[in-house]
Amino acid sequence: MELDSKLHGPTQCITVKAARIDAASAIQFKDAIRATTESGPAHVVLDLSEVKFVDSSGLGAIVAVMKHMGPERRLDLAGLTTACAVIPDPALRERFASATKGLLPDGNVLGLVAAEAAYREGEPWRQALLSILRGHRARLIDAIAAWPGVTMQAPESTYLAWLDMRAAGLGEAPHKTLLKEARVALSDGAAFGHPGFVRLNFGTTAAQLGTAKDLPTIAGVEPSLDLWFAKVRDGQFTKEHTIPAGLTFTRASTATRFGANGLLQSAATDVPRINYDPVTGECKGLLIEESRTNL
Repeated sequence: MELDSKLHGPTQCITVKAARIDAASAIQFKDAIRATTESGPAHVVLDLSEVKFVDSSGLGAIVAVMKHMGPERRLDLAGLTTACAVIPDPALRERFASATKGLLPDGNVLGLVAAEAAYREGEPWRQALLSILRGHRARLIDAIAAWPGVTMQAPESTYLAWLDMRAAGLGEAPHKTLLKEARVALSDGAAFGHPGFVRLNFGTTAAQLGTAKDLPTIAGVEPSLDLWFAKVRDGQFTKEHTIPAGLTFTRASTATRFGANGLLQSAATDVPRINYDPVTGECKGLLIEESRTNL
């Protein structure tokens, strides 16, 4: 059985390139998955989006693979092709069902069970995801605000941001300029009826989103003042931290801050304090306090 295996950070994603997992192919499927995951990471995602039919033998093979991986590893199933379309209007609902018949997959037991589990147990995960997306949106807004000639309306219910680049000086097809100069592929607004715009997907990792902050510089526009203290690489805050060039900092006495190792440290006179979260290690930026007199 053909499998497509790719590593995404600490996760191994395996796509089953077959239409059926049944009694005729269950043993072959089980052996192939075991061989593919034998020395892989602890988290494996099995993508079943191309599988149209799974019988009891196939389901037993999936369970056998899960047991073989052991309790210290995790197997998640994806691509179970079950979704909801809420259409209150009966006539419109009938038109939708008729137009999509044969184009969308029918409901299946695994997909329905997964959907029910998501609705019942998935709210903490959804809230955590929303928190990440809101943080990404805030970072993107700050980055675009420092880019002369580029504007963006903050999206409220999506992870897709539309950037108006008509005044950015990047030509009639800014997406091509950004691809050539910055090696960043954004969607061309002309394909959606809005030439001069580009679409950016910020539903990604912090490391990849960090490229958005660098776009003005890469495209030849240098911000007048860069207050991006915390650098990000591979989703983690690095220890490359400093105040922006051209910014002068003074303080008349010594002071304390939390270092990247989580320990309280002293900073000498006139030395800026780049503060860190003592628990997560996240760089919190430049620590500034009002002047006080000890009595």
